[in-house]
This record gives sequence, C-alpha cells and structure tokens, in this order.
Amino acid sequence: MIHYLSRREELEKGEFLSGEEADLLGFYLQTGFNLGEAEFSGEHHMRTFGLSDPIDVYYYSTEGGLEAEKPRVERIEWWEQFLSKVEDRRMPRWTELGFTLCNVATEDQEKFRTAMLQLRESIVKGDRPENDYVLFTNGPPQRRDYFAGLIASDVSSSQRSEQVANVAKQVFARDDSIDRVTLIGWSAMPMTDPYNVLAVCERGVPEEATSAD
Repeated sequence: MIHYLSRREELEKGEFLSGEEADLLGFYLQTGFNLGEAEFSGEHHMRTFGLSDPIDVYYYSTEGGLEAEKPRVERIEWWEQFLSKVEDRRMPRWTELGFTLCNVATEDQEKFRTAMLQLRESIVKGDRPENDYVLFTNGPPQRRDYFAGLIASDVSSSQRSEQVANVAKQVFARDDSIDRVTLIGWSAMPMTDPYNVLAVCERGVPEEATSAD
C-alpha cells in the first residue's frame, strides 16, 4: 500500500500518469509502476482509463456470489515469500526495505533468483570463492536500487556479520555512486525460507547501525 501510494504521487507529479483511482490501481496491478526510464523521458503520458476492468469483474462476481480470482501484482514465488517475511518480521526500516523490493519487476526478480542459484552452485562446487557475490542493479538512474546476493556462512552469527560487512565494502568500492545496498544471503544448501541473512548497508554508516535480520 505504501509503495502504491508513494509511487502514484511521484508519477502524477511528473505528469506521466493520469486516470481514475480504480484505473490507476489496475495499472499498478499490471506493472507495479516499474516503468523504467519512460517516466522520466518527458516523451510519454500514460492514460490508464479502462484498466480497472479486472478489478470490476472481481467485485461484480463476488457480489453475485460467483467465484473469482482476486487481481494481484504479479511476482515470482520467491519474491512474494521474501516480501511476506519482511512484513512479518518487521525488522528496523522494514517499510523502506519492502518499498525497495516492490520496485523490482517480475522478470528482474527471476533474473536475480537465477543469478543466486548459479552463485550457490558455483561456490558449492568450488568454482568460485566463498566470499564471492552477485550485484544486481534495478531501476533507471533516477531511482536506482542495488542488491547484493551472497551465500552466507553457516557458522556463527558474528562470522556471517563479518561476511556481510565485507561484501558491502566490496560493493561500495566498485562504484562511488552506490550509497546503499540491500544484501540477501542464502545458505549453501537449499532451504525453505526465502533468505537466511538480510541487511541494509549504507556508505559511511557504522556497521552497528546497519539494519540486519
């Protein structure tokens, strides 16, 4: 809800988007408002009239006692579980983290998941070092988010924290424009949880101030 309202305000201020409330919501359910650089080009104006049809059909059906599937934002299963766990755990800055996750379109969620699977397989086989990571860049330059995926150590929490801090330092060292990165850790073996380590690190902020789960 926070992501929808905030992004809608941004898009309307930029005069990129117009329409009735239900149509705007229908457009959000289709796209998650992840529109790339189109919203900043000044060359497009998106009219959303008529995009509320799936919502209208759902409510007309339920009012008539008919079964109907509720329209939802499309996400891959891992990302949906990820968002749900963040909301359930409510770690410090969880709404900020959830907003960042909502900025990622479905196809990019799958690209990140695939990169994580390849990283884990390579590390388990010994083809890549244990401290290796994948860096995922999302969104246009005007509102870019950075994610780093790592295979977290299964030893002590202090060692995992050290590993997370080391990856964050590497990310900040490779690009001066990166001021914040979300780090997502998997275990070396397949697991039921969407992550076993999650942290938000900012350039120049002491490690003890890092938001972590």
